[in-house]
Amino acid sequence: MTIQKRRNFVIDDCSYDIMGREGDPCIYCGQESIGHDHIPPLVYVHSLDEEARNKLNLRKYPSCSECNSILSSSIIFSIVERRKYVLDKLRSKYASCLRMPSWDEEELQELGRNLQDDVRSKAKFNNHIRKRLAYYR
Repeated sequence: MTIQKRRNFVIDDCSYDIMGREGDPCIYCGQESIGHDHIPPLVYVHSLDEEARNKLNLRKYPSCSECNSILSSSIIFSIVERRKYVLDKLRSKYASCLRMPSWDEEELQELGRNLQDDVRSKAKFNNHIRKRLAYYR
């Protein structure tokens, strides 16, 4: 995993190492990040005393809003396990989309214009989801 410039960030007396910047690809799915995923989550860290906090490896990774939301307050410390958790949730959430059969142009021509547009749109989204699930950094 390539880790970009590290910076130290202090929030409510918690010092997190920042791995990458907002706008970098989401560490979990590759979409543009809009923030950071805290590992471990802030809600967990804030429940600890200062001594316990100082023993933790506090990190923040670029994350898109959907992946960050999926993880929310999950107490999973390993980035590998967090990635697995996110991808499992995305597969479950988009299961019906991922089951959609592929259509060739000849088959699409047999459909009406609106239905063709709908199938193409869903195929494009299906491809987008598959790229997210296949992303690995």
